[in-house]
Amino acid sequence: MKKTRIINNRPMVFAALGLMLGIFISFFAIQNKILFWIVLGVVLSISGFLFFKKNFIIAVILLFFAAGYLGHYVQYNSSYQSYNPDEGYFITAKVAKINRGEKYDNLTLKILKIDGFKAKGQAHLRVYGENNFEIFDTVEFYGKIENKKIEFSDHASRASYGNGVFYNMEMIGVLDVDKNLTFSEKIRKRMTLPMDEYMKEPNKAFAHSLLFGDVSWVSPQELEAIRVSGLSHIFAVSGLHIGFVVAIFAFLMKKIRIHRMLSMAIMAGILFMYCLITAFPPSAVRAAIMAVSYLLAQAVYKKSDGLSSLAFASVVMLLISPRTLFSLSFIMSLAAVFGIFLFFKPIYNFFMQKSKNKFRKYVSASCALSLSANIFLLPLCLNVFGVISLYFLPANLIVLPIVTVGYILLFVAGVLSLVWQGMGFLFLMPDIVLDIIRFLVNILSRLPYASLPSSGMGIFTAVYVIAMILISRYVLLDKQQKITAFSAILFVGIILLIIF
Repeated sequence: MKKTRIINNRPMVFAALGLMLGIFISFFAIQNKILFWIVLGVVLSISGFLFFKKNFIIAVILLFFAAGYLGHYVQYNSSYQSYNPDEGYFITAKVAKINRGEKYDNLTLKILKIDGFKAKGQAHLRVYGENNFEIFDTVEFYGKIENKKIEFSDHASRASYGNGVFYNMEMIGVLDVDKNLTFSEKIRKRMTLPMDEYMKEPNKAFAHSLLFGDVSWVSPQELEAIRVSGLSHIFAVSGLHIGFVVAIFAFLMKKIRIHRMLSMAIMAGILFMYCLITAFPPSAVRAAIMAVSYLLAQAVYKKSDGLSSLAFASVVMLLISPRTLFSLSFIMSLAAVFGIFLFFKPIYNFFMQKSKNKFRKYVSASCALSLSANIFLLPLCLNVFGVISLYFLPANLIVLPIVTVGYILLFVAGVLSLVWQGMGFLFLMPDIVLDIIRFLVNILSRLPYASLPSSGMGIFTAVYVIAMILISRYVLLDKQQKITAFSAILFVGIILLIIF
């Protein structure tokens, strides 16, 4: 009897799942060293036995599990330090991020030294009253350090841990503030310096957010408007921005007829530099790795598989820093792209219905992109933020094309200003575009029921995710089998929801 294949064999996807599961389990086992080493020994023993029995697929999955499990343990013990909250310390740190509020500002500090010794990780610092600190300032101060509690059940704690923010700091007295910039910071500063002359202050803040994911100067009111209108992804460096960069330089290199392999190498260098000046946010790194793998496949005339590229990017990032698995930016980026790969094509085909109308093609593609990305973002938004943006679909349809124009104009003006500051007048054009974007964002955020508060999905989240994967085009069951399995999973989910 012939076996029915449920899914296609994608080794990289299985490797990524094994790696993620290993890191996830390690998060709990890390507190009990005896249990930790017992689990690792058992996994490696089973993997060795399966290799001996020539069951290579499961053996390799278990090896990646062990790599994630042990890798997270090593990273945790080499980066996390304990400090006495009742003692004072002399601290040298660089301002990496500023979240502005009405009563106080929250600063994220990259710790350089504590009492003269090099330190790892980042810290949160709350500044009340007037805040004169700027991004990239190196601050020397005397203060207190409190270790953040790492709790998996708490979203904020998990996100802080994933981003490498291990401490809360209290500033007692400032000793010195230095403007010493690194190479990448000097590049970013030179790219944006003409904005002071040619752009309005609110537009300059939006420009920094669009180019570098830096919302430090965006007002709390406009940040809330962006979130409510469902456009937060536009103002965080992600696949959208990496796609713009690739499209711009691919067009230029195609015009001057550069060889494919050389073009791929140049593009990889450009994407690395872009990630460098944006401080390597997980969403941008994931998109950059996927873009390079796609370009490499094109260069050697091979077909690129989206899911395998996504899995490969995840494996590379998690092997370098296993803790990234708990970063909200990484999780949301992964969820959005996963949803696009699984559901974009069927949703697009549903809207198009064999039509060849260009306007309908644009609307269908935009709707399919937004809907497919939000299929797996929905439970995240409900569980983490407790709200859902009602107008995210029309907002993306209206604003995204304008953002595309604005981003390209900003990027070109920034790159040319980097070469010669006299080109700064080019920022006059995106300044007009950003006026329009800000106007539309504010209008959309003020519509009735723009955002709806909701409780999280809880344990039903896992049921929802499994059900969505089951009905996707990557699961090779027939329609009747999918309906039966979907109904069974939904029934189990409802029972669990009632019990818990």
